[in-house]
Amino acid sequence: MWALNCNLDKLIIFSSFLLVFILCIFLMQEESLTLPAISTDQEGNLVPNFLQSEANATELAEKIRILCLVMTHPNNHKKKAYQVFKTWGRRCTYVEFLTTEADPEIPTIVSPTE
Repeated sequence: MWALNCNLDKLIIFSSFLLVFILCIFLMQEESLTLPAISTDQEGNLVPNFLQSEANATELAEKIRILCLVMTHPNNHKKKAYQVFKTWGRRCTYVEFLTTEADPEIPTIVSPTE
């Protein structure tokens, strides 16, 4: 009878939380049930899957290019934008910062907006 005492908004929030929780549990169990894949190389030798995925990652890194466009403003150039450029910005093939003022320390695209 608790459902009669709460409003519709709380009931929708609770039911969506419950649905996401159940989906997370289901996906975690599904991932743990998979067996590690072992495949063979060209000569017929057994190769663990993690060696193949490393080779795939290297191949994909050469083929796929990623542009990271980060919106910022001049007050954040020294504090935040430079740190982004030195940390996860290195993972991008191209990283550009959209801002209103040019900065020699980070690659910027100057926007004429105020």
